[in-house]
Amino acid sequence: MARYQTVTLAGCVAMLAIALLLPLVNLMSYRFTMADLPHKIGRMVKGDVSQILGYVLLLGLLLSPIIVALYTWSRGRAPKTVILLPLLFAAVLTVLLLIASKPSPGMGLWLYLVVAVAVVAWQIQERKAF
Repeated sequence: MARYQTVTLAGCVAMLAIALLLPLVNLMSYRFTMADLPHKIGRMVKGDVSQILGYVLLLGLLLSPIIVALYTWSRGRAPKTVILLPLLFAAVLTVLLLIASKPSPGMGLWLYLVVAVAVVAWQIQERKAF
């Protein structure tokens, strides 16, 4: 397996581990992980549209690294649009939580964003090398 694939797959595994194990959202003294968030979204945000957007973003945080990993593993390289998926989902959720009045981004979401940026930067650098 090429170095490109190894680093990308390791980054995808790290993003999944971060999303599943670390707190993604803070609300006052509470820190919610992916296991808690689907049950607590109704209390954190008001409105059906905001709740649906929250569910879509959480699902995107989980599925996008899997999609990138599957593309990388099966085809050797993922298309640029697929490469950006984890970064886009994490960035949108982070920005929305930063402008929200109550919940804020948790440590896990910040780490997820950093890993997503690192994976995208690595992939862009490797593409330029070829």
